[in-house]
Amino acid sequence: MFSDGTIPLVEKGVITGNNKTVHPGKFVTGFVIGSKKLYDFVADNQGIIFLDIAYVHDTDVLRRNPKTTAINSAIGVDITGQICADSMC
Repeated sequence: MFSDGTIPLVEKGVITGNNKTVHPGKFVTGFVIGSKKLYDFVADNQGIIFLDIAYVHDTDVLRRNPKTTAINSAIGVDITGQICADSMC
């Protein structure tokens, strides 16, 4: 997922994708969700590639990039360390 919070990280060079072996220098995503600013940012942006989510999450593809780091959020954590990332609106 590519969201509004990613834009400043890209603009400031915090994340570049330059060290990847698969699609180097590109941001690969299955979807975006956010504001008009986000949609304007990704529109015709040659640095962002939209691919099928099955490919984006394929562990065979992910492991070809050394030092892959996944950052996720949690809504809740129970006493055993189980994470809840669901929400109901």
